[in-house]
Amino acid sequence: MFDFEQCDPKRCSGRKLARLNMVSSLKMGKKFPGLLLTPAANSTLSRADSRFILSNGLGVVDCSWHQVSVLAQLSSCLFQ
Repeated sequence: MFDFEQCDPKRCSGRKLARLNMVSSLKMGKKFPGLLLTPAANSTLSRADSRFILSNGLGVVDCSWHQVSVLAQLSSCLFQ
């Protein structure tokens, strides 16, 4: 999980999952070989992606929905 730290830590579902060891937090700039789910994505996830996800992993972007438009502008350079 790439955490943009844009929301209240006590109410953040991504951070709660990290506290429960259900996801791992990743640092910005760190290479991630898997498929990344982001609100700025151009395509949807399908069954055809399952083999790739099982071998390389599935990542998510945790950000505030109030600031998602900023993420859309940054995503082209951050998540290539």
